[in-house]
Amino acid sequence: SAQFNGMPNTAIATNLAEYILPPEKIARELIKLSSKSIVIPELVSKSLDSNETIFQRILEEIFKSTGIDFRLYKQNTLIRRLEKRMTINNIESLERYLELLLTEPGEKEMLKKDFLISVTSFFRDIDAFQVLREKVIVNLFTNRQAGDMIRVWVAGCATGEEAYSFAILLDEFIEKAGLRIDYKIFATDIDIDALKVAGFGTYPVNIATDISNERLEKYFVKTGDKFQISKKIREKIVFSYHNLLKDPPFVRMDLITCRNLLIYLDNKAQKKILLNFQFAVKNQGFLFLGSSESLGDLQKYFEVIDTKWKVYKNISDQKVLPSYIMPEEKLQLFDYKAAVTSLDRG
Repeated sequence: SAQFNGMPNTAIATNLAEYILPPEKIARELIKLSSKSIVIPELVSKSLDSNETIFQRILEEIFKSTGIDFRLYKQNTLIRRLEKRMTINNIESLERYLELLLTEPGEKEMLKKDFLISVTSFFRDIDAFQVLREKVIVNLFTNRQAGDMIRVWVAGCATGEEAYSFAILLDEFIEKAGLRIDYKIFATDIDIDALKVAGFGTYPVNIATDISNERLEKYFVKTGDKFQISKKIREKIVFSYHNLLKDPPFVRMDLITCRNLLIYLDNKAQKKILLNFQFAVKNQGFLFLGSSESLGDLQKYFEVIDTKWKVYKNISDQKVLPSYIMPEEKLQLFDYKAAVTSLDRG
C-alpha cells in the first residue's frame, strides 16, 4: 500500500520476510510479538531433561531431513532462531513445536533456512577489500607466468555477492596490469536455494548503494528493476554445494575466504574447518576470515597480514591431514611440499 514501493518490494524480494502485510496488520503483529515471553533460553539453560531431549530431537529431525548437523552449531544462536519460528506459529512449548515439525514438512525447511540465514553484500566492509587489493591481490600475481591460473575458494558464499566481488577485484587487476593470467573461483555453500540465486547472478537495484557507477556499468547489465552480473564474470565462478563439516576440502588454493561463518559453530567444529583450510591453501597462499574470528592453535602456521580484518598468509609446508581422513586424536603432520614434489615426479 506504500505510495513509493521500492523499499518494501526490495524487502519482499529477499524472501526473508516472515509477514507481508498492510501497515495496520503489521502494527497488530508487533503488539503480539512484544507481549510474548521468551521462554526457550530459560528452558534450555535450566537443563530440564525433557526440554533438552526435545531440543536435541528437533535438531536430529532437521539433520535427517537436510543432512546438515546443527548439533555442531552454537546452541544460543539456534535457540534464538527456533524461538522465532515458535512465535510465528503461535507455539509456546518445545513439545508442541516438535509435533508441528513432524506433521508439517514445510516447517523443517523454514527452520533450516532460519538456522542458515546469512548477511552478505557486494564489497562488504570496503576497508577490508582495500586491504585485499593492496596486500593480497598483488601478491597472488607475483612470479606468475602467462597461462597460470589463480585459484580462489569462497566458503559459505550464500547468494554469491562476495564471490562476485572477488572476481571483479581479480579482473580489474589483470586488466590494469595487462596480464595473460586466468583465475577460477570455487564458491560453495550448504544452502541450495542461496546457490541458485548466486548462479543466476541477478540482484535488486539497491545493490547500487554498494557498488560504484563505474563497476555497475562495466560488470552488470540492468534488466527491469534488477542488475545481473556480466557473463564474463559469471563464467569464472563455479557455485556448488559443499558441507564444510563433512566434505573434503579443495586443494592448492591461492586464496580462501570464509567470513563470519565460524562464529556460529562450536569450538570443535571451528577447529575442524580451520584444519581443512590450512590443508587446502598453498604455502604463501592467503586466508581471509571474519573480523570476529581467529585461527586459535593454527596461528603458528600463518603470518598475520592484517590484524583488524583477519587476513593471514600460510607460511608452512607442513600440513595437518584433514579430519575426514583420520580421527582428531590421530592427526598427523606431513611435509606437503615434499609430497607434492614426489607426486609430480611420479
